[in-house]
Amino acid sequence: LRTAKKLISADNHSNTANYKFTYAVDIAPVCKDDLVALPLKLARQLGNISSLCLVTQVSSSIHVIDPFTMQRAEIDNDKFWRTPFKALRSSKQLTEYTVLDSTPLEMPTKGGVPVRTNRKTRLADLDVVRNTDFGVNDTHFNTVTHLGMLLNVGDTAMGYDLSTSVFNDLDTKPLDEAGISLPDVILVRKQFLRRVQKRTRKWKLKTIEGVEPAVPLKKADQTKHDLDYEHFLNDLEEDKEMRARINIYKANDDHDDDGDQDMDDDDDDGAIPLDELLDDLHVDEQTHEAILTAAAANATQSLNVEDL
Repeated sequence: LRTAKKLISADNHSNTANYKFTYAVDIAPVCKDDLVALPLKLARQLGNISSLCLVTQVSSSIHVIDPFTMQRAEIDNDKFWRTPFKALRSSKQLTEYTVLDSTPLEMPTKGGVPVRTNRKTRLADLDVVRNTDFGVNDTHFNTVTHLGMLLNVGDTAMGYDLSTSVFNDLDTKPLDEAGISLPDVILVRKQFLRRVQKRTRKWKLKTIEGVEPAVPLKKADQTKHDLDYEHFLNDLEEDKEMRARINIYKANDDHDDDGDQDMDDDDDDGAIPLDELLDDLHVDEQTHEAILTAAAANATQSLNVEDL
């Protein structure tokens, strides 16, 4: 984080000044669900974790998991900038797969102690097929995933298709040093049934008012922006841990009746519980004028008392 300050104007009589502040921030170029190749030195510092990992969370630190052993690690700010790395694949390059067969595997051990798991992670051997291959060919893939508790036969999963991917030698250098070969498929998350079109929600997010792009977005860019924002809202509904770090407010009740009728009954399954929503503070103009009027009345009354 770097800051700079520039004096715009100053008034020596009232001892006031206006400054323009500029902030420059370096942000780690990785996001949730990205596939990364950790430098060998960093992987050894993190408990000798595999260099090929998935990013599970990005906050003040980066959380990664080895999808083939379920080993987890946390990368803080200092460790990342000492040995920075980039994403091999991002979530925009995910491919849809359908699970054909699932076989749970034994719990992995480390030092004779079973690796701790939660309700979402367990190793499983899966046979999957790309959704785009249905009716075209009979190509299927066998892979090991950490999503054994979530994926069943017939489910849809999002994953990275590495069978036809081409990488830069510098990007895969950590994998070559560790002797790791890329698998054909790495599954990232389960794809839940969701409506693609925009729908009415009982909650909302707040944005900074008055912040607009310097150049108006083109129609294609605006459509892409709206689609990305809709996907972000869907991710909020599915990820409780992500919602815990974001203020979500109750939406106004004046929704259109047509929008409510278009909602399916299944939409309530992914809705955010009301106890997680915050009440939005809204002050209308009439209330604001009433407050000013009361303040003016008090000021007038105090002046009358002083006159007496």
